[in-house]
Amino acid sequence: MYCRTMLLAVFAFSPVARATSVIEVSLDQMLQHSALVFEGQVTRVQVRENSRRDIQTLVTFEIIDVIKGEVKGKTITLGFLGGQIADRKLSVVEMQMPELNERGIYFVESPARNQVHPLYGWSQGHLRIEQDTAGTERVLTRSGRPVRGAEHTSGTHPGRLSNGAARGLILGDSTDISTALDRQGFKQRLRAMR
Repeated sequence: MYCRTMLLAVFAFSPVARATSVIEVSLDQMLQHSALVFEGQVTRVQVRENSRRDIQTLVTFEIIDVIKGEVKGKTITLGFLGGQIADRKLSVVEMQMPELNERGIYFVESPARNQVHPLYGWSQGHLRIEQDTAGTERVLTRSGRPVRGAEHTSGTHPGRLSNGAARGLILGDSTDISTALDRQGFKQRLRAMR
């Protein structure tokens, strides 16, 4: 136990951990390689220890609309490595998990496989839905930038680090979310791009 804790502590503060930055992906790649793309709302967040005694955060979503793939039932639970149980804490560099009551559009690489981060491209596959002042539901990046459009991209940019949004998303410069696509328009665009 002590060795594992020390190993995790060394990893968290080592140059290797800082070098684990996420590589940029395109919206086309996310649509092609995600087994499941859905609109949902987080209904439960639970931290537990898995069979290897690693700390894992289980996030349960109510499925509102499936854009790609299939799910059995009206909910899905995804596991993210990390979290805190009592005085034990496991942090993963650049990990951003969906929060309780959050609504969004989520690109899931493989619902059946246990991964460090189940969303494709980490925060790139994690889009939030929020209401603007007029009550229209708009699409934002995980960090809150308005998504103004979506387009096909050609070519690859091997090794380019992510800025938190997939290549092909057209982002607004301001924090005015009323400039973002409404959720229905964005979902229609995703379906058309498949």
